[in-house]
This record gives sequence, structure tokens and C-alpha cells, in this order.
Amino acid sequence: MSVIDQEYYNEVPSGSLAEQLLLAARDRIFRDFVSRMHPSPRDEILDVGVSDVINDSANVLVARFIQIAG
Repeated sequence: MSVIDQEYYNEVPSGSLAEQLLLAARDRIFRDFVSRMHPSPRDEILDVGVSDVINDSANVLVARFIQIAG
């Protein structure tokens, strides 16, 4: 199976300072989204920028929303 976005994520090694900064920035963006939009567990979101890579720094919006929706 070919992973199209893998080349992009190879630029930010797992566990690196760069990944930690990336995750911190995306977490802030997610908190801002939640504070402005007030999503409920019944809501659905469309993440147009979703990636086909599965790791801690990919698809943060969807992953965090799943966590709060329980």
C-alpha cells in the first residue's frame, strides 16, 4: 500500500523537538477550534486536510475530537 503523505511526515522525525513543537501548535489550534465551535459528542466534522499517514502528528483534529467525544 502506498502512503502518499509519508514523504511529508519523514521531515519531522517521531519523538523529535520538531514533532513536539508541531503537536503543541496543533493542540493549540484544536483548543481554539473547540472554544469557538463548542462541538458536542453527537457532532461530526469534515477534516479536509486529512492525511493517509497514521502517527501522533497526523490527523490531530480528528484524533482529538474522538478523544473528547468518547
